[in-house]
Amino acid sequence: MEISLKHRALKVFTRVLSNLLRRISTDLYLRIAIGFRTELDTVLEVPTPNGPLLFQCASHTAHTRARQLPHREPDTLRWIESFEPGSVFWDIGSNIGVFSLYAAHVPGAMVVAFDPLADNFSTLNRNVTLNGLHEKVMAFCAAISAETKVARLYVPEVADTAGGAGCPFDAKKNNYDQEVSPIYDVAVTGYSVDDFLERFDVPFPNHIKADIDGPPDPVIQGALKTLSDPRLESVMLELQPTNIRRNRESWDFIMRTLSDAGLNHIKSARCTPNMENDPVNYPTNNFFARKP
Repeated sequence: MEISLKHRALKVFTRVLSNLLRRISTDLYLRIAIGFRTELDTVLEVPTPNGPLLFQCASHTAHTRARQLPHREPDTLRWIESFEPGSVFWDIGSNIGVFSLYAAHVPGAMVVAFDPLADNFSTLNRNVTLNGLHEKVMAFCAAISAETKVARLYVPEVADTAGGAGCPFDAKKNNYDQEVSPIYDVAVTGYSVDDFLERFDVPFPNHIKADIDGPPDPVIQGALKTLSDPRLESVMLELQPTNIRRNRESWDFIMRTLSDAGLNHIKSARCTPNMENDPVNYPTNNFFARKP
């Protein structure tokens, strides 16, 4: 996500002050840092049509994601608002849970959220707690892929924070087909959608959102049985611009596979306010609905 000039200046000021305090006394520095972290209120209240949502903003990135919820992806919000009461929403790549919490406000809805990055999972659970949604949101620190296995999650510096993104699972290329330069990698459990449903007592999804940090094909490959089930009513996938050959191949595979499963491509919509609903040149959110 874009980092503002003000935020960069604040980071520089904070770093200088931290270094100064460390030189005086490491113990003093830690006492002050822990005290500030404990006492400062970093919870943001975000208004929504169904009432306010509370978000723990442990980083600038998390604050930006929470603050932008009402206007960043209006098509995604309208899609969630269209869910029937009692629907089950799977949020694959939930990050800190902005859409998971929004969907949990649908009357009677249940949410199953997945994110393999530990900072995101911790913040997601904190947000669930802040909003009293334990009975409506099931969160898992896991990746969703083509098969069930343990593999490495590659974390670049920009992603090493609450709200971070750009950590591909079992690959060193992100969803833009670009090589990432991780500062570390960790072992993470990954599941296919079909296997997760078979192994565990979780509600079957009526709606699936998948916005992951690597190529989206493995998510689809591991969900063929689920995608063909008539209980699944709609899907939203973030796909990358098709002016790159690898992305074009992925687009063609996904469109063909979802059509064969009985899901029509309804529209492509912009992912962020500074982009367009042009799937050739921009990343887009793509909506699919069960064929009548």
